[in-house]
Amino acid sequence: MGHFKSLLRSFLIALAAVACVEVIRRFAMENLLGVSAPLMSFVVAVIVAAWFGGLATGLLATLLGAAAGVFVFVTSREVSSVPANFQVRILTFMVIGALISWCFESVRATRRRMEGRQQELEHEVRERRKAEDAERERRED
Repeated sequence: MGHFKSLLRSFLIALAAVACVEVIRRFAMENLLGVSAPLMSFVVAVIVAAWFGGLATGLLATLLGAAAGVFVFVTSREVSSVPANFQVRILTFMVIGALISWCFESVRATRRRMEGRQQELEHEVRERRKAEDAERERRED
């Protein structure tokens, strides 16, 4: 059950990140600024998802962002297929998303190792203090 909750959490993080970026992209970038960036704006969603959820969540946000970008591109231009130059953009976005996800997973793994090592060192300090206190008491007796 814990694995299911973890997967559900990852999915919800990725979905929320992509949805938020889509809302911001549509209303702020397109309506206010007149800029259309159907894929690259989703890099922010990948970063947020990978930061909070790790590799799998970042990769899921990459896939959702790519799908949303294709949907936006196809519906805004009323075309039936995706042109080759946009396919290159999709591929580039997916490679960038995968690299971002991998980098953030590396940061998360390093942080976990550092926290584990810190706990080991704190335990060792406590043990040494106990040993020093016992030695001090032994010398006093």
